[in-house]
Amino acid sequence: YPQMKVNLDHAEFTLGIEVRSVVSYIWTHHVPGLGGLPVGCNSNVLTLISGGIDSPIAALQVLKRGSNTSYVHFHGRPFVGEQVLEKIEDLVRVVNRYCPTPLPLYVVPFGAIQEKIALVTNPKLRTLLYRRMMFRIANRLAFQIGAKALVTGENLGQVASQTVENLGAIDCVSDLPIIRPLITLDKREIIQKAKQFQTYEISIRPALDCCTLFADRHPSTRAWSTELEKQESRFDVKAFEEEAFSLIEIRKPWQS
Repeated sequence: YPQMKVNLDHAEFTLGIEVRSVVSYIWTHHVPGLGGLPVGCNSNVLTLISGGIDSPIAALQVLKRGSNTSYVHFHGRPFVGEQVLEKIEDLVRVVNRYCPTPLPLYVVPFGAIQEKIALVTNPKLRTLLYRRMMFRIANRLAFQIGAKALVTGENLGQVASQTVENLGAIDCVSDLPIIRPLITLDKREIIQKAKQFQTYEISIRPALDCCTLFADRHPSTRAWSTELEKQESRFDVKAFEEEAFSLIEIRKPWQS
């Protein structure tokens, strides 16, 4: 084709050539894949998974970066029924389609502890106190199973507990790094990803989440760790942690 000339800046047609040891390939169209790194080339992590839209997508994002993930769900038993656990297991099954070696789901009964915290603390700070307890328990579990970081679906400013100040007040109880893959995404971007990965229809199924139990209608948006520590002095943090940890259930949804 002597009439064809190379124009590296404004080419009308691009021909790709991939030379292998045995065969070579010529291609004209580039089809984007999922991208990312092979699962397992980074250290394992532990994802705090709820029944919402965000946390399954956060788990998928860390899988994409090569970290296999276990899951921990804080269940509002005895105030929340088993329906939400069916939903969580379905979400884990979908996420695990992208993982060659699925890791377990850990279920922590948490409703009774929430009730005890609610009875003695400031209502405006309850959600943050719950979150701090969750992170303490998740840290201990992560150390036990060899996970090197925690992963959440938190998104900056999306709800009252996810302001800069409140995230900082939660983070200070964690000895492990906290990875938040969705921290700056708009909700519509997260929903788009959930539809792409087929978790959206499961996430929007009605089921009560433990974070809404005993929650105040007007929670604090700018709490400090010193405030929360004063509230925590009203109950036995270590005893609650021991209680929750002793009741953890291990589930493997892909086997059911």
